[in-house]
Amino acid sequence: MDNRSPFWRTLARNVVKRLSNNKGFADGDGGDGGDGGDDGGDGDAAAKAAADAAAAAAGTNWAAALPPDQKAIVDNKGWKSPSDVLKSYTEVEKLVGYEKIAMPKKDKDGNFVADDMGRAMDSLGRPKNPTDYKTSENFKLPEAFAMNETSKAAFDERAHKAGLLPHQYAFMMDEFSNASNQAMTAQAEAKEKAFTESTLALRTKWGAAYETKAALANNVLKNFMSKEAGNEFVEKFGNDPQAIELLATIGGNLSEDAMTNIGLIGSGVTPEQAKIQIDELMASPAYMDNGDPKHAWIVKKVFELNKIVASASN
Repeated sequence: MDNRSPFWRTLARNVVKRLSNNKGFADGDGGDGGDGGDDGGDGDAAAKAAADAAAAAAGTNWAAALPPDQKAIVDNKGWKSPSDVLKSYTEVEKLVGYEKIAMPKKDKDGNFVADDMGRAMDSLGRPKNPTDYKTSENFKLPEAFAMNETSKAAFDERAHKAGLLPHQYAFMMDEFSNASNQAMTAQAEAKEKAFTESTLALRTKWGAAYETKAALANNVLKNFMSKEAGNEFVEKFGNDPQAIELLATIGGNLSEDAMTNIGLIGSGVTPEQAKIQIDELMASPAYMDNGDPKHAWIVKKVFELNKIVASASN
């Protein structure tokens, strides 16, 4: 069955027939080749050859013998020879059997008209409703990037308005998921690196007093800030050696009563913590130096910590 457009088939044959009947062509030796076209032996190739020969004979007036409506089409298309007609006809034939979707219309600014664009995207397979979009089995957002139902519905609505097809939506969501997870992994690695570097810097600076000073900093934070404020402080400055050292300095300059209240002397310290602090305090040069301003305080603190250790063995 011939699925070619009747109009194009008629126009092509008419061009060849009209030009074949031109006197200059009919009197030539190439007339014998016409039988091949009629019999289908050489098909379009023979017709094209005949048309080209006819055009050469007829010169620039090759379309003059066409009916007015067909001549108008030739002029509008800008075809210069029968060969151009057959070439265009061949391109049209390639579209036979394919479902065709009309291009959406454009407004005066050259943008696609929204409603007509929607029609085209619906024809290409856009879901009927935004709720019909589905993510792939690989889609998983980190907790920090999780979308609630309201935000997810709003996002899907925007995707539908933009004309996303199902596979485009799934691809985009997978890319968003991958980027989010990579960002969270990089952030966690950077945070861990900063913590390690901060701890190393303070251990190097404080030496044996590290545990005591770290306890001072933590207890000041815990006792002088609300839980929410303390968490926010740690999130911002938890890996900043200067911030930690500041808290430790504040704790180290508090009165004995205040230190008891924040758990550095008395029942706020466990026997295990007391043993660690005793060792660190006794390693301090001030513990053995009677002339050091902190000597008396350190000796008393060691005494209090020893009482905690002793009470655990009773």
